[in-house]
Order: sequence, then structure tokens, then C-alpha cells
Amino acid sequence: MHPNIQKSWNILKTATFFIVLVTLLFATSVINYLLTPKIAHLCDFYDNRNTTSFDVTREECESQRRATVLFIVFCLVRLISNKFEGFIGSKFLKTCSVRATFPGRHFGAALGFPFLTRSLSNSIRVASAPIFLVIIFASTSIAFYPYAKDFAKLSRLIYNAVQRRHYLYNRSMIYTFISIYFYFSTVLIELLDVSFGIYCHQTIFGFPVLFPNFNFPLFLFLLHTVILQHHRAMPAIIYEASFSNFSFRIYNFQVNNEDCFIQLNRMRCITNKDCPQMSTAFPLDATPSKTTTIQRRAFEGRIIQIRHYRELDDILPCKVSTQVRKVSTFSSRPPSYCVPPLPRDLPSTILDLE
Repeated sequence: MHPNIQKSWNILKTATFFIVLVTLLFATSVINYLLTPKIAHLCDFYDNRNTTSFDVTREECESQRRATVLFIVFCLVRLISNKFEGFIGSKFLKTCSVRATFPGRHFGAALGFPFLTRSLSNSIRVASAPIFLVIIFASTSIAFYPYAKDFAKLSRLIYNAVQRRHYLYNRSMIYTFISIYFYFSTVLIELLDVSFGIYCHQTIFGFPVLFPNFNFPLFLFLLHTVILQHHRAMPAIIYEASFSNFSFRIYNFQVNNEDCFIQLNRMRCITNKDCPQMSTAFPLDATPSKTTTIQRRAFEGRIIQIRHYRELDDILPCKVSTQVRKVSTFSSRPPSYCVPPLPRDLPSTILDLE
């Protein structure tokens, strides 16, 4: 494929990805905004009706129907976004063993039941009863337990990573702390809002953003992925597979297939383990039988000798690639020039010599 066509195709895929992502995040809010006038017309028959103190009012009718519609829409959006989370996790994001064992994906439809129960309870005048509030809070806490468990696990991983100096740059650490802060804030706000409805009606450009209008399980999944995506590049290791059988010729050696160097570029996860998916191992174009000691010292990596090539099956975290690469040496790096500081007892300028 032509490079320009490939670049345009990548831009189109990225734009489509973000459009679908934003649509799934605010789909329930947009539908709620569009259906608000129609839901209001469903309760027009209450205007010409003589109601008593025990009958459902027009406002309560609208609240019940809106809550029911939003609950159905939220479940449908979560069903689609749950498939989308699995798709972006395997196609767009980098694969990682930690995300495979700790994906952070939850359907989240159970969160709609406490919201629906609290919204429908207004018509039977039990929404303010203490025992009812305790039941709603307990059921909401059970529904939020997977997210609280993930938050505790992420916090422990971040704490251990900071202790091991896993983050080599302050930028990566700042992104991680911002992500975990938004994760905690989102879980806390949604927990209090679903349980008690203590937050007032909040909108962005006229679209409501509180539960269930905002697809916060998808938002938490993105934050979860951002935290686990950071990997640390470890120093390279070069395994030398020495040969045991050789025949001497006049000017060279005839060696077997085990006369080779295998370089391992390790990528370490936040769990302090080498990631099999992101680490790479490949043979080098140099051979141990034709490499001098001076050349070995210039290799960019620590050399470890092994007896047999098959020992790598138990050592390497990933499979060895069939593509042979060129040896990377310290001399092949671009030179960096720096001027050493002068001693204090030496003159720093010509004027000091006078």
C-alpha cells in the first residue's frame, strides 16, 4: 500500500475510533435530551384528572417514565460498549499480560437497579425512609464493589511501582496519578448519586452528565488501561549459545546452528514482571565464533553464556523471532558532546591569568 494511502487510512481509523468512543460515552445523555419532550407528553392525561394526596402527580409520572427509559437505554449502551471495550483492547491498544489477567472490564448494568428503584419509590412515598435509604446504599455498594476492588488493586500497584522507581519520567507519574484521581472521584460521585441523589442536575451544553446519562464504566475502563499501559524498558540481555561440535578447516570454523547470539529486549510491567507480549527476542547477525573480546565489550547488553539453544525456552519470556537484526553497539549511538567543568583552582577565563 502506498505510504500516503496508509497514512490516510490510519487517520481515518483513529478518527472513527474517537467518534465511536465519544458516542458511547454520551449516548444515554443525548437520547435523554432528545426524548425529554416526548416523555413529558406521556403524562398529559394527569392535567385533566382530579388527583388525591395518594395519587401519582405529573412530576412523579415523568420521573418514573424517564427513569425506566434511561435504565433500558443504559443497559443497551453498556451491552454495546462492553463489546467495544473488548475490541479496542485487542485491536487498538498494546497487548499486555497484566491487562489479560486484570482487564478492568465490568458490565455495570447492575448499577441501574438501585437507580430505578429509588426513582420509582417516589410515587409510594418511601424514598425518604431511613431503612429504604440503607437498603439502597447497601445494594449500590454491592454493585460498585468490583470498581472499588479494582481501585484498591491499582493503588497498591502504583504504590509499589513508585517504591521501585518504575516511572523513569515525571510525566508518566503525573499521568498515572491524574488517572487514579479521576478513577476515585468518578466512583465516589456515582456511588453517592445513585444511592442518595445528592447532586443537583448538571449538564454540559444542555446534555445531562450524571448517572445514568454518562457511560462511566467505559470511562473507568479507559483510565484503568492508561494506568496499566506504562512499561519500563529494561537493559538488554544477550544470550550466547556456544557450540560444542566443530570441525577445523584451513581458515575458518564450521559451526552448528547453536553458534549465535540472541538479544532480549525486556519490557517490564507495573507488576515488576517481564511482559511476554511487549518483550522481543531476536538473533543477531554476529556469531560467537567470529567475535573478538573487544567486539563483545562494545555490545549494547550484558552477555550471558548458555550451553544449548533449547535452554532459552525456559529463560525467555517470549518467543525468538526469525528475523536477524544487526548488532547494536555503544559506538553506534549518536555521540553526545559535553564540556567537563574546570577545577576551581584553575582560571576559567583569560582575564584570570593576568
